[in-house]
Amino acid sequence: MVLIEANRPDDSCVKDIVTEQEALPPCVMDPYKDSGFVVQTEVKQSTVPGGGSGRYVLADVKKGQVVRITSLIGAAREAAAGHNHSMQQCKGTFRLLELQVMVVILEATRPDDSCVKDVIEEQQALPPWVMDPYKDSGFLVQTEVKQSSVPGGGSGRYVLEDVKKGQIVRMTTLIGPHEKPRPGTTLVTNNAKALLDCLNYKDVKGMPTNNEQIVHFAGTPFNVSEDNESVYHWAPFNCTNHSSDPNIVLALPPVEDGHLYLVALRDMQAGDELFHDYRADTLPSWFTGLCAEWNCVPAEYLGYQISGNEGFAKRNEDVSMAQWPGAV
Repeated sequence: MVLIEANRPDDSCVKDIVTEQEALPPCVMDPYKDSGFVVQTEVKQSTVPGGGSGRYVLADVKKGQVVRITSLIGAAREAAAGHNHSMQQCKGTFRLLELQVMVVILEATRPDDSCVKDVIEEQQALPPWVMDPYKDSGFLVQTEVKQSSVPGGGSGRYVLEDVKKGQIVRMTTLIGPHEKPRPGTTLVTNNAKALLDCLNYKDVKGMPTNNEQIVHFAGTPFNVSEDNESVYHWAPFNCTNHSSDPNIVLALPPVEDGHLYLVALRDMQAGDELFHDYRADTLPSWFTGLCAEWNCVPAEYLGYQISGNEGFAKRNEDVSMAQWPGAV
């Protein structure tokens, strides 16, 4: 076990980013990105006469399927964690708010596209390695980023609640190089030009260079093909260290759904640090060549340097218990 991809920025930097993200009113937030919808949807003119905009599903949905996941924040969360009567009051409050929002949608139209684009561009201006590691990150369990238990390992991510084998720990939306990463997304590129055009951020004072960060945060799902040509960059960073005995794995689902997942390989208790096996990456030669040019060691190579290859086989993790969204 060793070394995180890179150190977390100082808390003052994170707080500034959180404040900037929270400055956006919900009514002008992009209705798709990082919204918590786990099925593909589209917002367009409603079928209700005079109803303004409505949201439509773009995939078949089964009865009982979870359509959207959002996190409770503030007093509502405290109520949900308390007594039963508080929980009922909390639910009632949210039901009322939901009805109010529905009425507003029926009476008002979606913000014009130029406003939505401005919001998206503002969020995309932040490099993934300085994004707040919590907000809109796609983690479906509560986590905390702090000093790793690995000596010299920098920061690590810990779960703050019990996790079951097969549970989805994080879900991010796959995006291509036509857009910059935003919280809750994973960028997929298959050539150096596309990668560098997309991750062309300025160096951040007090942190590794932009090129070094590109190497530090690169990886792949464990179950890509042997001839994989793509590199994946998570936004924000996973902040997980290497172990030859991992408790999570980065995985694509058996049926493509436009998302990438962190799956628990065994039961975990609150307070456990998350580890994945860097050797499970299958980085393409065009990317490892770029790393060599920059004199940087990618995570996959680092994993072999630490743990060797004896007894290790790629694409061998058991995710048969994975609780894929939408699975019957």
